[in-house]
Amino acid sequence: ADTARLFSLFAAPPERDLDWNDQGVEGSYRFLSRVWRLFALYLPKAKNSQLEHVKPTNAGLKELYQQLHLTVAKVTADLDKDFHFNTAISAIMILVNHLSETQISDYQSEADQNFLAETLKKLLLILSPFVPHFAEELWQAMGESKSIALAAWPGFDAAATVKDEFIVVVQVNGKMRGRLQVARGTSEADILKMAKADEKVMPHLADKNIKREIY
Repeated sequence: ADTARLFSLFAAPPERDLDWNDQGVEGSYRFLSRVWRLFALYLPKAKNSQLEHVKPTNAGLKELYQQLHLTVAKVTADLDKDFHFNTAISAIMILVNHLSETQISDYQSEADQNFLAETLKKLLLILSPFVPHFAEELWQAMGESKSIALAAWPGFDAAATVKDEFIVVVQVNGKMRGRLQVARGTSEADILKMAKADEKVMPHLADKNIKREIY
């Protein structure tokens, strides 16, 4: 039932018609199976933490921390404002990708294990509107005695939703010639220098006079 529900909500935004697609249904089932396997793998390592916004001590988990809070913020906005269930589910899938890229060995300290528990709980809470039976089963597996339907909606760390780096697209004569990963706070002058020094951009500037720079 939850596979069908997930597919229906993910396949199209509310204002569009839904075309049934067997491959899409299979994809939804594979995603839920993947989440189930991740919980089977990580649950023994997760402390049953009730702490909020636990920051991991392992620097390798910093990106997952940021992605967790970005996802909760995104899903909250999509459900509250636009009813864009498809983009909310897409954001959850990205979070699951980040979680699956971590290793059991990444969660050694008590803080890291508390963070893992918080991540798993928040993942279930934001999944529960779309797949309530599936989420309820794993919620109980985490040792929760009350229904997930009675749990409070998760909060998020607003500071963590501001990324430390961002992408700058470099165009020459209206055509994209490069992409720069730039630290937040980098000045316009420094970014222009980086763009001109980029190995993919330089050939398009060779033997030319730059008439105008637009930042």
